Amino acid sequence: MIETQKISIKLRLLSMLLDHFFICFITIPPIVLLDHLLPVRTLDNYWFPLIFIIYLNKDFAKGKSIAKRILGLRIVDHKTGETANEWQCFLRNIFTMLWPIEVLFTLFSPTRKIGDYLASTHIRRSKEEKIFSIITDMKEFRMSITTLWLVISSIGYGILVYFISQFL
Repeated sequence: MIETQKISIKLRLLSMLLDHFFICFITIPPIVLLDHLLPVRTLDNYWFPLIFIIYLNKDFAKGKSIAKRILGLRIVDHKTGETANEWQCFLRNIFTMLWPIEVLFTLFSPTRKIGDYLASTHIRRSKEEKIFSIITDMKEFRMSITTLWLVISSIGYGILVYFISQFL
C-alpha cells in the first residue's frame, strides 16, 4: 500500500463542491435547453441518466475531474500509487447519490471517500492544470471495451437510481 499524502479537509471539500457545481451548471443547462428546443419533449425521462453518465465518469481522463485539475488533485490506485483506471474512477463515484453522506465521511477521511474504499483508490496531490486541459486529454483518449462497459453501466445505474427515486 502506498502512503497517502496529507490533504486538507478544506481542499477536499472544495474539490467535491466544485465537481458538483461543474456537473450541475455545465451539464444540466444544455440538456434542459436541448429538451426545450426539440419539438417533442423527449428528454424529460432521460436527463437524469444522462447526468449520471457524466457524474460517474467525470474523473476518467487521467484520474482528474475539472475541479481536481484546477486544485491539483488526482485519483490514484491505493496499492500502486499509479493513476486510477477508468473502472476505478467509475466505482468510486457510485455513491454519488449519497453526496451529503460522502461529504460527512470526507470530514474524517479527506483522502478517501466511501467510493474510494470500494474502488481501492485515494486522492493525491498533483500538478495544477488549466480547466481546458480536460479537452486535450479527452482528444487523446481512445475508446476501449472497458469504456463501452462503463457507459452501459452508467446508463443502467442512472436508470436504476431514477426509478428508485420515483418511489421515494
